[in-house]
Formats: sequence, structure tokens, C-alpha cells
Amino acid sequence: MSARLDEPITVDDLAKTARFSKFYFTRLFRRETGVSPGRFLSAMRLEEAKRLLVSTSMRVADISHRVGYTSVGTFTTRFTTSVGVPPTRYRRVNGHLPRRDADEQPDAGNGTTVMAVVRPPAAEAAGRTFVGVYPSGQPRARPVRSTVLDEPEPCRFQGVPTGRWVVLCAFSDATSRPPSSPQEVIANATFVGVYGPLDVSQRVGFAVADITQESVRAADAGTVDALIDSVELPEAA
Repeated sequence: MSARLDEPITVDDLAKTARFSKFYFTRLFRRETGVSPGRFLSAMRLEEAKRLLVSTSMRVADISHRVGYTSVGTFTTRFTTSVGVPPTRYRRVNGHLPRRDADEQPDAGNGTTVMAVVRPPAAEAAGRTFVGVYPSGQPRARPVRSTVLDEPEPCRFQGVPTGRWVVLCAFSDATSRPPSSPQEVIANATFVGVYGPLDVSQRVGFAVADITQESVRAADAGTVDALIDSVELPEAA
């Protein structure tokens, strides 16, 4: 994907490259990353667009084609929806997005209660754990709810709004010095876990996200960097 962001890549192309059937490839990919191949590719394209906006003087139209969009309007719409600001404004603020005010946070009195059951890998000493509820499995987006636990254990998030969410967690090593901030917990993570997508509607009052040992994998630099970026701004309690 990263080598061909400017090309019209399909799931069929990816499955053939991996030598799997389309169905089996999609299922494996979603299990490993928490999102579909299409959403993952879209996130990669947007990350590259963000990098080009702040590090080059390329026109927005040229950037949109560089990351695989044939329509500047479609690119601008998807960028604005995912990032929160249009490409031109993102460039103008050099990628530093404004902080959200308290009144922009979802109302904890409404929405669904999500119980996250966090299970670390067997025989691993897991210490402080970051858990966040993210939109569509894109960790660079800000979590609508998040917390830091002293150790992996069930936790409850009140008032998760209607939408499609993914619960992501990062386990720090219990044998090292206990980290204090969410960023420090994530930076010291040895494992990350994912559950989702989790569909929340007005008809759902309570949902369970079970992050099993099978959904936990070794932390990689890309996931850790993305999670750190997502909690640099104040997150919901």
C-alpha cells in the first residue's frame, strides 16, 4: 500500500499479492488491524497527505493526486471529515490542530455504556494500561472516551455516542517504572490490543468490548506513534 498510494488499489489486488482469497484476506486483515483493508488504505493516504501539506509547498490538487484521489473535491471532503479541518487550514496551522473546548465533548449523560474487558497475553507482566474508544479504528483520530488503568482490568465508559467505534488498548511492562501520563503509558507499551468495529445505536444501552488474548499483538512503532498523537489533546474522561 505505502509504495502505491497514488494507484487505484483494490482489495482484490491486495488479496492476490498476499495469495489469499478476497474473503479470507479481508477477515485476516481486519483481525490483525481492527479495520478493513479499504479503511486502512484510506488512513494511510490521509497520513501521507498531512505530511505533504506541512513539509512541502505542493498544491492541494497535486497532493490529492499523489495520494490516489482523482477528484480534489472528494479528497477535501474526506480529509475534512477525518481530520476535522480542510487541507488548506491544516497547512496554515502547520498541522497543529486547535484544542477542543469542554462543550465540544460528547454528553456523558447520553449514549451507550461500553464495558471494555481487557485481557493481557498469558504469562506477560502487564502494568499500567491505556484504553481508548476510537472512531472507525483510526487511532490518529481523537478518542471519544479513554482512561489509564493501574493494571489490565474491566473498565466502563459512559455516554459513548452513536456510531461505529473500535476499542484500542496499550499495555506497559509491569517490571519497569510505572508511567504516569497516557502518552508515557503508550510510549512504554509492549503490547497493543483491539476490539471492533463496535456499532452503537440509540437502541443499544450497554455494549461489551472483549479484548481477548487473541486480539493482542506486539506493539509496533506505527501504532504507538499514532496512539501518542491521538492523546496529545485533552481526551474525554
